[in-house]
Amino acid sequence: MEEVMNNWKERGRGGSSVNLDGTPSATVANGDSNGSLPLGPGEWTEPLGLPLCVVCQNSQKIDFLEKSKGWKEPDFDGVLQNLRTVLLRHGASLIYTSQSAASQLPILIHSTLGITSLLKRQPLKHNVIDRDKIVVPPNWDSWGKIRVLGGSFDTEKVSQYWSEDIKIPLGAPPPTLALPDPEDDDDNGSNQPPQVESAIALYEDWCRDPNSGGLALVEKAMNDGAEVAVESEDTQDFLERQLKILEAYKSKAPEKSTDSATSSSTRRIDYDEKTVNEHIGPVQFNMGGIQVDADDMLQRLKDRNTHIAADVPSSEPEGAVSNMAKDFDNEQLHDFFWGLMNRTAGAADGGR
Repeated sequence: MEEVMNNWKERGRGGSSVNLDGTPSATVANGDSNGSLPLGPGEWTEPLGLPLCVVCQNSQKIDFLEKSKGWKEPDFDGVLQNLRTVLLRHGASLIYTSQSAASQLPILIHSTLGITSLLKRQPLKHNVIDRDKIVVPPNWDSWGKIRVLGGSFDTEKVSQYWSEDIKIPLGAPPPTLALPDPEDDDDNGSNQPPQVESAIALYEDWCRDPNSGGLALVEKAMNDGAEVAVESEDTQDFLERQLKILEAYKSKAPEKSTDSATSSSTRRIDYDEKTVNEHIGPVQFNMGGIQVDADDMLQRLKDRNTHIAADVPSSEPEGAVSNMAKDFDNEQLHDFFWGLMNRTAGAADGGR
C-alpha cells in the first residue's frame, strides 16, 4: 500500500512523469522532466489509502444565499478555504456540481481512477474562479494557492487542528466552542471562552447559521415559526418510504401490471424478430444462373392457390380446398423449379 500511495502522490504533480489519469506526461515525451515537485506543507500528511473525491451538490443555491441570506464573497471564500485545507491533508479532490449546468465530475472520477478513453480524451481543468463551478484536482492545491483567496484565514492552524479532529472516536460528538457562563467567573474575573483545538469548532463558530439574523427571524414569524433551514431526510429512509408506496400501488392493480408486462414482452419479441430479419435479409438461391428470391416465390404460389381456391364452386367444403393447397404446395414448387431448369438448359443448348 505504501508503494501505491507513493505513486498517487506523484500523479498529476508539476514536473511529474505521469499525468493524473496514469498516462505519460508531455514533459516525459519531450525529455524535459527533471522530477516532480516536492510535497508542500500540510499536503498528504494523512493519507487514507484510497483516492477521495468530495462532491458539493446544488451549488446553484449560492446565489440564493447571497440574495436572501446576506452572504458575501468572503463568506463563500471562507467555506472554500476550509474545505481545501482539510482535503489537502488527505490528497483529496473537490468539485462543486449544479443541477442547471454540466460539470467535470465524470472526467475527475475517471482521471482519479486511472480510466482513459481511447476514442476521445477530455483534459481535466482546475477552476477556482467560478464560485459555483469549483474544481480542485488532487495534487494541484497548496497553502499558497489557498491564501490567494485573501481574508484572515489561517491555513496552518486549521490544518493542525484537523489532525486532532480525526482522532476523535467514531460516534463521539465533535468539540464546540461553548459560550462562557457569567455565573461561573474565575478568581481573576476573566470571562473568555475556552481554547479548543478543533477545526470543526472553529468553522461552526465562524460560519453563520441560516436561521439567525433579522431577515431569518422575519421569515420565521411569517411562516408560523417554521425555520428557514430544514434538516434533510436520510436517503435510505426516503427510499424505504417510497418503496412501500410503490408496493401498495402494485398490489391494488395487479391485472393492469400483468397486461402491461405481457404487452411489453410481445412488443419486445416483435421488435427482436424485425431486427433479426433486417440483419438476415431475404432468402435467395441460384437456379441455373438465375437468382431466385424464395420468400417472393412462396408468396406468389400462395397467392395463386388462393385465387384458384376462390374460383372453386361454393358447394365444395372449405376444408378440402385448404387441404388440397397444403398437399400441392410442395409438388407445384418442385414442378416449377424443374421446368425452369429444363427451360434454361434448353436455351443454353440451342445457343451452342
